[in-house]
This record gives sequence, structure tokens and C-alpha cells, in this order.
Amino acid sequence: MGSGHFLVSALNELILLKFQLGILCDEHYERLKDIALSIENDEILVRDSHNAPFAYTFPAHENIESHKIQKALFYNKRKLIESCLFGVDINPNSCEITKLRLWIELLKYSFYKDIANKRLETLPNIDINIKCGNSLISHFDTYEYDKDKAPQRGTFAWLKKKDSTFSNNFRDKLLRYNNLVQMYKEKLGDKSQIDAEINALKAYFKDTLLNNGYIMESLEKHLGAFVRTYGDSVFDIETPFGMEMIKIIRKKNAEKKSFKFQPTLEELEPKPIDKKGQDLLALIHKEFETLESLRKSDTFEWRFAFPEVLDLETFEEKQKRVSANNAIKATQSQRNMKKKPQEIKDTFGDFKGFDLVIGNPPYIRQQEITSLKPHLKNYKCFDGAADIYVYFFELAFKLLKQNARFTFVTSNKWVKAGYGKSLQKFLLEKSFIESYIDFSGVKVFDSASVDVSIIEVSNYQYKQEIKCCEISQEQMSSFKNDVETIISNNYFLKPQSSLNLDYFRFEMQDNATHLIFKLKSFPLRFSNIAQIAKGSSTGNDKAFLFDFIANDKNTIEVKNEFRRFHIEKEILVPFCYGEDIKRFEYCKATKYLLYPYDKENILIHKHTLQNDYPLAYEYLENLKSVLLQRKIVIDEQNYYKFSALRNAHTYRTAKIMIPDLLNYPRFGFDNVGMFHNASIHNVALKENYQQMEKLILGVLNSKLFWFFIEKSSTKLGGSAIRLMPIYIDCFSFPHITQANQKIVDNIIALVDRILESKAKDSTFDTSTLESRIDSLVYQLYSLTNEEIQIIESK
Repeated sequence: MGSGHFLVSALNELILLKFQLGILCDEHYERLKDIALSIENDEILVRDSHNAPFAYTFPAHENIESHKIQKALFYNKRKLIESCLFGVDINPNSCEITKLRLWIELLKYSFYKDIANKRLETLPNIDINIKCGNSLISHFDTYEYDKDKAPQRGTFAWLKKKDSTFSNNFRDKLLRYNNLVQMYKEKLGDKSQIDAEINALKAYFKDTLLNNGYIMESLEKHLGAFVRTYGDSVFDIETPFGMEMIKIIRKKNAEKKSFKFQPTLEELEPKPIDKKGQDLLALIHKEFETLESLRKSDTFEWRFAFPEVLDLETFEEKQKRVSANNAIKATQSQRNMKKKPQEIKDTFGDFKGFDLVIGNPPYIRQQEITSLKPHLKNYKCFDGAADIYVYFFELAFKLLKQNARFTFVTSNKWVKAGYGKSLQKFLLEKSFIESYIDFSGVKVFDSASVDVSIIEVSNYQYKQEIKCCEISQEQMSSFKNDVETIISNNYFLKPQSSLNLDYFRFEMQDNATHLIFKLKSFPLRFSNIAQIAKGSSTGNDKAFLFDFIANDKNTIEVKNEFRRFHIEKEILVPFCYGEDIKRFEYCKATKYLLYPYDKENILIHKHTLQNDYPLAYEYLENLKSVLLQRKIVIDEQNYYKFSALRNAHTYRTAKIMIPDLLNYPRFGFDNVGMFHNASIHNVALKENYQQMEKLILGVLNSKLFWFFIEKSSTKLGGSAIRLMPIYIDCFSFPHITQANQKIVDNIIALVDRILESKAKDSTFDTSTLESRIDSLVYQLYSLTNEEIQIIESK
């Protein structure tokens, strides 16, 4: 919800829509006539019947046109805010700002209710529609039926069907809940008392579901088994646990469920609690704690958060309505008489849902939501590497009523990232994508450096094609950010049937698309022949990295921002950053890394470190307080370990080096065993393919591969590409055969020649040799002249 901008903009757009449909009326349902209404910069602009800009001043009497317009806009905005606009945000400040902005929207159109006494109309309590909470985390499902549309156990629908007394009580409480919300909005009573009763009813709904859910069912089953064998003397009525168990036992006995020990001739007394009894008691206590935790948990329960989206038509009211509809059908033509009468179902209290869900989900990376992930595993689109915005897609879908839709302004990364596969599968199975607008390379939000898209999704199908458009920064500049005009001039239609998990792209299918398919379809996928290995993270590069000064016999003199040091050679390893990788060049060390691990990449024991590397040990000891501040699990014995040691087995080998961030093909070769951080991935070839390393380096630096990457990956706010493994893994290579062996040999020879030339003189011009590699790569992949032209002309 953020600053409330979405809701305020939606409010004004709804006013405009009512005007365009001719249903913008005053409080007496008389249509406003002869005015003009438009929106500029999210503000409503009105011109009166004389085509003059509308302005409200103190009126002489009720029939002044400006007074009528002011009153009509106030009543319409109030009705929309109270009945149609709802918002949830985890940030209390965002909620308060949103409430304030909605109040200001009403305040703009406040009018003189009592002209004679110059009294303005008072503002209603509209804050109840704006709620604070974690909208992603709910314990109760909004939909309470199974695949056969039978009520699921422990739900309100199941309880209603099971118990008529509960059904009547539930109906009364839900209607009271709705009435209280309306009273709150209309200021009909003490606000604090109404709020307290609303919260009490919500607690009742929550307790009812918990007391009839699967956890309570399991607890009661285990409790019954326990007391029938061991009795109930173990339960101390002075403790919350004991008190609750005694209450359940008494309740079940009153229901004739026999929750007590029954003496027999063989066993006159309850059995002493043995190991089996202790385990059973521990299980009962664990289930009790789980229930108590859920009762106290601050989950956001969409199931009963907003009574306005619940079915509040009683069964009796529905019977009358459906009977009347069936009677009308019966009097119609013979053709219509063949239709089955509408079936009457008691759906009172069911979650109906929203007509429209809009949002700008937060941009929070998966590394920052570790504590939240266990709660997200119930989502069908769950992926451990997914950023938080992914889950809002599924949530939005759950909140929709029948024949409804949601629209998000969000990151476009899910379309191409590996973690987006589960979401893609969910959307393909459950929804219909109506439009997708991609703003790759456009800086949409000042506060978020993320490529943005706008997606509109419905839960019903009324058309077969997706309206797609890719908007560039140049277009935004040329059309002065007029997005609607850009879309209308540049959109194309794409069948949803063309999307699948192997190809989920919202781009026009042309010859370039077919070429991408071809480059994915060769027999050796990158992921089959190599591991794309991400570098390690020290957690504090300033402490572990050094500049070289001088080489001594057994030590190296180095420096960093702390001071100069002598460190043992054996514990220092060559290191480079992503920006140090040069195209078709051997990697050169720009730093030295203090690497406190042995040859097997196991952390060197503190005692061994002190004995074998005293200089390094002394250095690390002096920085212990700094290193202990890193956000990793460490103690006095391992405080010098890296925050993330990744793929260490690849470092000391020869390998292709891939910078994380690229503007052009810039792949180098490490022939000395270079260490690196997460700004570099290296290509660790599998055993049977290690002879292909120079061939792969040549292909990676070719125009063909860069064409593939530009079409397959996501750009970051411009031309830069973050070259993650997911983008590389689907690229493929042909088998090396007798027919193409000469081409392969020529590519390898040229790569070696460029590497050696650059090693002698990094300024040596190798562009002619690189062009020859491009041509040979085209031959290796059997590209036609037309396909070569697609790459060359991009």
C-alpha cells in the first residue's frame, strides 16, 4: 500500500469512470449534468456548465451549482472509500499515511451542511478499511471446499452443515460484525467500544476455527488415549496447560465421549506413566503449545478481515431470491424451460472476494526473508530462492471473487529467473494473463533499482491472447512518459497457448525467437557439461584482502586500510574482482586473500593457525572484535571463517571466469588458480568435457552467445546484464564429431593465439581474430545466412 498513492489514484479513476458511464450522481441519485471531468497528474479536474474551472466557495443557498458539484463529489468519494476501497500493509506508518491521504481526499470536497450556521459536513471514520498486518501470512484458507466442492473439515462451512445451532449462532455473530463495522464508519456509537466488540468477534471466529481444526482434533485424540490409560491426575489445574486439558476432558465427558479411565478387573487403577505415556504427554503438550501460539500469532486472516467481501445473504433470503428467479424462468420460452432450476446452497459467511486487487509488491530479496520462508511453503509458487514479491501473485489470486482480476506493478525478474518457474506453472494452470507491459531499462521508481513490468491477470477467460508491449527509455522520453499512447502504438497480441515452462516470454515470436529455440536445442546443454560456480563471501573484504607490496622468502609484505603487514605466503592466495576480468585474457591477481583453510578447504583449527601461521594468527586476533560483528554464526574458536565459502574445490584449477555484471561479452581465463568473490562465477567443467574449455571460452565471447544472452536474460536498469547461472544453463553446444572437429580445432587455436598475444601486450588488436572466431562459431552451430543476419543486425 505504501504511501496510499494506489488507493487515492484508484478512487479518482473510479470517479472518472462513473462520470464516463453517466452514473455520477448526487445524494438524491440525480445525475450531474453539463459538467466536464478529467484527471491530470492523478487529480480530478472539473469544469462547470459554463466551462469554467470548478471552485467551491461559501454558497448563498443549496441550489448553487458549485455547491451541488461539491456535495456530489463528496458523497461519491465517501461511498467509494467506505464500500469499495480496502488496503493492507505491514508498515504501520504506511497505513497511517494512507488513511490521512484518503481523509484529505474527502476534506477537499467537504461542503457546508448547514449554510445558515456555516457548519461543514463532518468526516466519517474511514480508517477501518485500512489494516496493518503481514498480508502474506494467514492460518485459515479463504476457500473452504475441497475439489468436489464439499466443505473441508474444521471450516465454517463444515461446522454450519454439521450443527444447526452453530449455524444460527454464526449467522447472528457475522451479521453483528458487519453491523458494527457500518456503525463504526457512520460514527453511530462509542468508537472504542465498537472497536473492542469487533476485536472480540474476530477472536471468536479465530478460536472457533482453531478449536475445530486438525491440530485440536489430533490433540483430543491423543488426550483421550492418554486419560483412558493413565488417568487425568497429571494435569495441574493451576497451570494453563493443565487447566485447558481438564476443560477439554470435562467437555468431552459431557458429550459422552468417555475421556476417563475405566477400571477393569485386571486394572483397578490408572497405569503409572511409563516411557510411552511420557512421549504421548509430550506430544499433547506440543500440540497445546502450537494452538496457543496460533491463538496469539499476529497472522492476517483474510477469511474474516473484511465483512464487506463475505456472503451475508442468509439462506432464507437466498431461497426467496432463487425461487423468484426460477419462477421467472418457468414462464419463459420452451427453450429456456429446459434449463435446470438454480440450485440453492447455504453459502452464508463464505469468502466471496474482491472484484479487483491492485498492488506494487515490496522489492525484498530472498536473503532478507529467511525467517519468513517456513510460513511461505504452503504457497504453490514457493521457491527457496524466490524474492518476496512472487508470493503476492498467488495471494492476489486467492483474494479474487469469481470473474475478477488483479494487476501488479512489479519486478519482471520472475519471467526469466529460475525461481519464477513455480509461479509460471501456477499462472499457466490457474489464470489467464490479459496483458504484460515490460519496462526493461526504464527507471520507473527512484527508490528501487529494479526492472519493472505491469501485469494484469484474471481468473476467467474471455479472450485467447495477451496484450504485450515492451517500453524503452527512448519511447518514454519521446512521448513524455505517456504510457497509454506508447502501448496503443506498439502493442502486439500473443496467444497464451504459446507460453510454457520451457518458453515463458512476452516477446513477439519472430525469426529471432526461433533462433533462440535453436540455440537451446543442441544435445549438450551447458548444465550437462559444466557447473557454474559462484564465488565465496568473506563477510568483510577489508579485513581479508590486501594489496601486494613486496615478496620475501617465506612471507609477503602487504597492506590494507589498517596498516602494512607481513603474512605467511602459504596462507595468502591470488584474488581478483569481477571488474578485473578482461575479454580473451588470462586473469591477473589484483589482490591477495588471506585464506584460513587447508588444501581440502577445511577451516584451519585455531591452535594450528597459531603454530603454523603466527603472523596471520596475530593479524586475525587483532581484528577479532571486528570479525565477530559479521552476521554469521561464529564463536571464539572460528571467528575468522568466511561468511560463505562456496565452490572452493574450483578455485585452484584452470577455469573460465564469468563476471557477474556485463555490458558486452567479457569472459576471461584463469590459468593460475585464482580465488574470487560472488561478483564472479567460474565454469567448472565436468570430467569428460574438460578438453572443451578453450572452445567454450571462444563461444562465450562470440556474437552468437551474446545475442542469446541479451534475448534470454533480464537487463538491470539499462544495458547491463546480471549473468546468473539460470540464463547460461539453458544454452547448448553441439557434440564434437568428425564432421565438425576441424572447426573446433580452429576455434581453439584462435583462442590460444589471442590469449598469448594479450598476455604479451594487453593492447594488442585481436579484432580480426575475434571476427574469425565469430564466423567459425556460426559454422559450428550450422546457422543459415538469414540467421547470421539476425545476429549481425541486432
